[in-house]
Amino acid sequence: MSSTLVSVIVPVYNAEKYLQECIDSILGQTYENIEILVTDDGSNDKSYCIMENYATKDSRVHIFRQENQGPNAARLNGLEHSNGEYVIFVDADDYMEPELVETLIKIANTKNYDIVLSNVKTKSLIGSYYSPEVFVEGDYSGREMSEKMIDIENFFRMNVRITFYPHLLRSSIIKPIMENFDMKISMAEDVACLMLACMDSNRVFSTSQSLYINRMNDDSLMHQHKKSYYSSMKHLYAYMMRELSIRDASNEIYRELEILIIRVLLISGYTEAFGKLDELYPFEGVKRGSRVIVYGAGAFGIELIQFFKSTNLYRLVGWLDRDWRKLSRSEEKIESPETIQNLEYDYVLIANTKDKQIEQIKDALIQLHVDGEKIKRIDLDKICYSYLPKDFKE
Repeated sequence: MSSTLVSVIVPVYNAEKYLQECIDSILGQTYENIEILVTDDGSNDKSYCIMENYATKDSRVHIFRQENQGPNAARLNGLEHSNGEYVIFVDADDYMEPELVETLIKIANTKNYDIVLSNVKTKSLIGSYYSPEVFVEGDYSGREMSEKMIDIENFFRMNVRITFYPHLLRSSIIKPIMENFDMKISMAEDVACLMLACMDSNRVFSTSQSLYINRMNDDSLMHQHKKSYYSSMKHLYAYMMRELSIRDASNEIYRELEILIIRVLLISGYTEAFGKLDELYPFEGVKRGSRVIVYGAGAFGIELIQFFKSTNLYRLVGWLDRDWRKLSRSEEKIESPETIQNLEYDYVLIANTKDKQIEQIKDALIQLHVDGEKIKRIDLDKICYSYLPKDFKE
């Protein structure tokens, strides 16, 4: 077995419900030459007590505590105390299959890869599992991989998992990036760091193996959906424009960044970013005063609903979702798609940012005898900075 030390870094905030399963899955790895660095980011539950218990039982577990500063600061804390040649980041409510570390380190050692990207299985709220249908595999230069992370022809589709997990990263590459990172960026920081890390790498390997389980839960950011990230995206734009310029980034990479920022603002910052436009962004031809139905109760749908309720610029006549029975939101009733046959409206807005799902929803609406001309999906030509307020780039 390889003697390469791998540091597994876990940021923790109020994760007592899942933390034990997470740490058990790391300690149960078939690859044993690991250190586990767990940082409590100001939790007010029993998370730190759980961490202490593990630290007394296994010398590979090292625990730290800090005032609440956010997950990126907690990751950096673990990284600064790490000794591994490679690092893997794990979210405290997720867990790993026993062979994850061994699989990735074997790949890394074949050609001394700086980064090994891998796929992920997502565990849904009802307990089912799924993995992305599209995934780029193979051996690439770091610059090539950075240009392939987001499919710029299909807003918004990821070619690889652009999160901190479940990848194996050379410590000497990711550490300086995170040490110099702008901590005012609190959304999409993982995408930024991973993109820069790939650009700074020699060779990167990407495997579609799914040995990391990402758990959806009711406490997740998108389910709470309470915060705007407009200010954070302004900081991300300024930081990345500076860093990409230093690295002489290609047009493809700049376009990936543009797509990323627009998507984040659609799902958490819509009113500040697009609320002053005369037409409903990013849909074509939806004028103020139109009677609209929103199809989709994910983050984008919630943003649109909140915008309609706070401004009264459009007449909301319905909110639909195929999973309407599983969803309950106090601010507005979500109904079955079949109810559209009883509503009077000008447009149906598909509140979804994934191309394949958008087409599936459109087909389902047409089967319900909805006029295709009244169905509005994201206009890809509008996914650009020119629709943002002038102060965004300042």
